[in-house]
This record gives sequence, structure tokens and C-alpha cells, in this order.
Amino acid sequence: MERAAVVFEYQLGDPARAIGAYEKVANLAADPMAMEVLARLYEAAGEPLAAAGWLEQRMSTGAPAERRAAVVKLAQTYLEGGQRHRAVAALERALEEDPEASVLWTMLARLHREAAHHEALLRVLSAHAMHTQDPETLIACAHEVLALCQDKLATLRRPCLCWSGRWAWPRRRRLCA
Repeated sequence: MERAAVVFEYQLGDPARAIGAYEKVANLAADPMAMEVLARLYEAAGEPLAAAGWLEQRMSTGAPAERRAAVVKLAQTYLEGGQRHRAVAALERALEEDPEASVLWTMLARLHREAAHHEALLRVLSAHAMHTQDPETLIACAHEVLALCQDKLATLRRPCLCWSGRWAWPRRRRLCA
């Protein structure tokens, strides 16, 4: 069936029949590659929600590190469809299973930064700092958290994170600013 799908897609240039064949492959074998191809074909056909559906299924197959590209594509598909909340949810779900995925942390932080969701950004940066092994990333997170606490969150009078080798809640509640 997979050969037929490839023939329909590349040799005959018939995306509708290729979709049908790839759907059979994906449904019968839960083939991650078929799911990714289906997402690509549906997106090319102007059906982003159908593409997102296949990318959602792709997120449930394979090791977390293998799913990173599909998660990024899913989030981008949701963003292009004007569903920012779904993009955020997909990234958060993936990060629960794959907290070492720096590319996902970066994308999630960018979404919160662009939307000016400062408290959510603070949580994302703190979690990213907890899971990174890269000292430069850790320092960048620290700088941004400090700037958020000083510039954006000072009026909220919420406790800010402090530095203790890694991020941790302070023993004594210290307020920003």
C-alpha cells in the first residue's frame, strides 16, 4: 500500500489518491512517516485542520526525541490556522514527555513573549532553565527572568525566582522590585 501511495503522489501526481493510500498505511500500521506525509499533503491541499489531526496522531508514536519536528510543525500549523491556544497546548504536552527539547522550549517562550503573557513566560523560562544542560541557555533564561521580574511583574508583587545554581523558589518569599 505504501508503494501505491508513493506512486500516486510522485509518479502520477494524484494527491487525492495518495492521501487515500497513505491513510490506509497510517491506520493499519500506525506508521509515523505516513502520518507526516499525510500532514504535508493535507496542508498542500489547503486543509490545515486535517493536517493538524495527523500531526496530533504522530505525536503519540515513536520516542519523544523523534517527535520534535512533528510537534514544531503541529504548532506552526495551529498558528497558521489562528489557533494559538492549541499551539501552546501541543508544545506543553510534548514538553511534559520531552523536557530536554530546547527547540520546543524556545518556541513556547516565543509564543508567550509575543502575546505578552509575562507570567506564563516566567514559568516557561524557569522550566527551560531546569532542564537545559547548556550554560549559555541557563544564563539567557536567568537574564530574561530577572528583566521580567524587574520590568513587567514588579507591580504584581509576586515572588520571583532566585539563583541557586539552578532555579528554585526562595526559602523566604522575596518580592520583585
